[in-house]
Amino acid sequence: GARPRSAPGARPGAGQASSELFRGTQVKMLRGGEVKKNLGAQFRKNRMWSVLFFNEPNDKLKSIMVKMADHYGKKMRYGAVDCSLKENAKACEHFAKDASRGLAKAKVPFVKLLAQKPQTFSGKTLSLKKVAAAADAAMRALVTVVDSTESADAFARSCVAAGGHGCVVLVSETKPEPSALYSSLAAEFLGRVQFAYWHTKSRQESQVADAFLRGLEDPAEGDMDPAPPILYKFGTGGLLGETSVDGPIEFEAEKAKSDAKSLKQFVSILDDDFLMDRSRARKEKLKKDRREREEL
Repeated sequence: GARPRSAPGARPGAGQASSELFRGTQVKMLRGGEVKKNLGAQFRKNRMWSVLFFNEPNDKLKSIMVKMADHYGKKMRYGAVDCSLKENAKACEHFAKDASRGLAKAKVPFVKLLAQKPQTFSGKTLSLKKVAAAADAAMRALVTVVDSTESADAFARSCVAAGGHGCVVLVSETKPEPSALYSSLAAEFLGRVQFAYWHTKSRQESQVADAFLRGLEDPAEGDMDPAPPILYKFGTGGLLGETSVDGPIEFEAEKAKSDAKSLKQFVSILDDDFLMDRSRARKEKLKKDRREREEL
């Protein structure tokens, strides 16, 4: 998808208290213990974060964060930390460290993109264009690219072994890399679904992929109906051929006009049972069974 447009020239946010800066937006002001509670490594496994650390609020900084939130929506979360407040001092010092620069400290203001590999943007790198480009790359990195039955099998076994979530593979003949929509879905469902992408270079390769993902012995048995791109999903209860899937579905996300339709179609197949943690699912089933017994 197209990146958000850069903000116009900055002008001071006259008289804007930091607590009011992002009122009515998706950006959450974080203070004191809220910073660790939301941004600690153990708490952000299921969501990417884009966080602004600042001393003095201004319209340029606000615009970067609001436009990020408007563009990416539920694909990540958005926060802001006022470093002029004493209760935030330790958090600002901690997040100013940039591992990609040998733990050199960034100067406030800076934006921290908290993904698999956290990145810091300050000074000349603090722009909407650079933060958005890094967010796009971080989302693509969430998709495992496979190119053979061996690598697809390795993904499947790793995904199933991890447990507690679903696994999906998209087979496509059109693009060597996953589309922006598919990558953004990997970010939206982070921690609940693992995504793989298999670019096949011919219909014959697609047929091999189809047979493997359906658990068929002979690639000739794969009839490729519907034609690629096709999405395959399997839960943690079994591998590929032993899946709870009714069958593969068409995935039209690579056709720009079909993005909204494909997203709706994709989310509709990820029903509650598929996304639900298995232990939670068992508890729900026990409750249901108990209710049914009581009704008898």
